[in-house]
Amino acid sequence: MIESWNYVRIFNGDIGQYHLWFMTALICACVIMWCFQLLKLNPQIIFLLSTGFYILNLIGISKLDSYFVYGGISQALFYLALGYFIATINCQTIKLPIIGFICSVLLLYFISFSDLKLSAVPLAMMTFYLMVICVNHPDIGVNTFLPKFGTYTLAIYILHLFVSDVIIRILVYSGYTKYFESWIYYPLAIILSVLIPVLLANTYKRLMIKVSS
Repeated sequence: MIESWNYVRIFNGDIGQYHLWFMTALICACVIMWCFQLLKLNPQIIFLLSTGFYILNLIGISKLDSYFVYGGISQALFYLALGYFIATINCQTIKLPIIGFICSVLLLYFISFSDLKLSAVPLAMMTFYLMVICVNHPDIGVNTFLPKFGTYTLAIYILHLFVSDVIIRILVYSGYTKYFESWIYYPLAIILSVLIPVLLANTYKRLMIKVSS
């Protein structure tokens, strides 16, 4: 196993929790964004450049898999540029973003069954409308469980694929080898992949409090 390690796998967090590859891509994208700002490019130009780079990667023209697995650098840069762009526009002029968000979620759900690359379009739309909603309503969720829930985002990010893999193994060993054909699997897997890391992180916090006291 150790012999299969190389600088690309280590650089992309592909040892152990393999989905941490996005962390590296995001850090590098932040450096590129900083360079764009040093060049004093306006947010619209940065967004157009990042979108073009992302599209080229999706259709296979621009591949950086030798350094960034899954073409993560283009994806990370695109979403950074999207957030930077949204921060500079008047989001109040965008009417009924909640409708756009719901439609994007439904579109993403149905497209993901047929073409994962094409699903990048509704995913970007969904992110756009969600960010617009957050900008227009900064007080959403202030008096709810969401602020506390947000403290567990790192645990969810690190553990969600581990939980998802365990769920799949349990289903396969139980004889449900075509679990992916059932519509109920996807929402159930998402909910458990969020809740279980939260429970584990909360249990860990409580144990650390008891140990330190």
